[in-house]
Amino acid sequence: IDNMKLPSFVLFILVCWSIPAQSVMTLDQALQIAMENNQDIAIAEQLVRIEQRKVFKGNAGLTPTVRAYAGGEYSQNNLVFELNNFGENSTQTQRISEDLAFSMSHNAGIRLDYTLSNGGRGKHQLQQLQNLADLSTLQLRLTVENTLLNVTQLYLGVSSLEQTEQLLTQNIELSHQRLEQAEIDKKYAKSGTLSVLRARTDLNTDSVSLRNLQRDLSNTKERLLRLLNINEEYAFSTVPVLNPDKLPELDQLRTYTLQRNVQVLLAKQGVFIEEQQLKIDASANVPQVDVFAGPSFLRQDYEVNQIRSSQTIGPTAGFSVNYLLRDCKKRQRTQEIQRMKIVAYRQEQ
Repeated sequence: IDNMKLPSFVLFILVCWSIPAQSVMTLDQALQIAMENNQDIAIAEQLVRIEQRKVFKGNAGLTPTVRAYAGGEYSQNNLVFELNNFGENSTQTQRISEDLAFSMSHNAGIRLDYTLSNGGRGKHQLQQLQNLADLSTLQLRLTVENTLLNVTQLYLGVSSLEQTEQLLTQNIELSHQRLEQAEIDKKYAKSGTLSVLRARTDLNTDSVSLRNLQRDLSNTKERLLRLLNINEEYAFSTVPVLNPDKLPELDQLRTYTLQRNVQVLLAKQGVFIEEQQLKIDASANVPQVDVFAGPSFLRQDYEVNQIRSSQTIGPTAGFSVNYLLRDCKKRQRTQEIQRMKIVAYRQEQ
């Protein structure tokens, strides 16, 4: 052997020694990191918290509201007052009119409002808020499952490429040995130039395959690290994942899919939401009765000769009734669309 050449196994050891140390990451560790770091999961979890905070009676109009108010108004109007005479002829009235009279009013008070009846709309709205919160939980579950599935696929891809890299590295080592042996045989006239060229071709082919594979391995690792929200320069290696010894039966998979599959559960939840919305819209067919009560103050000042001001203070109470007579088929069309959505969701189950 040429004295200027180092033995191939020494070169292999030096190359391996020059590679920086890598951390070993198992599949379970990758999945745990994804649960803690993935941005999509974090956003979905925040949306669940937001929807859950919306579920309370006050947000569905089932509790009274109390508000304080105050205001003032300045106007110039034609005023007409009719006053009873308190003299001998008390049946007669005195009429006072003033054109373009200035008036100024001030009011303040505290008012309690409560919807006494609206066809159960508040109860249905509260249930709808809970349905939407449940929907966000299912969407979080879907996000988690998709993320973990992507992590698993990328992890297995990295593991497969690493194993292939080891095989190609071993092939290159063998190609080096064959090339060295071919050069030795040529030197001692045991073989010709063709054997050396063939050995070099095999070595170049294996080297090109290794470089291409290492490029794919680097890209796959970067995708996995981005999914895990880790610095893309983090060096790691994987642990081979063994295949399960026995797969579940087809009937078991079908039963599990119907009971636990998130897409099926999302379709069922979609039916619940649209059916609840139909109940909310149907409540508009019933008149809404609102009541209110509270203390109030009102003072009005006039620039009229006989009358200077009027003032009222004390409790006030009342009610109002509202009923939608016509909405140009808006509610009818909305209900038709909701029924169509229900049919579509049931077809997905």
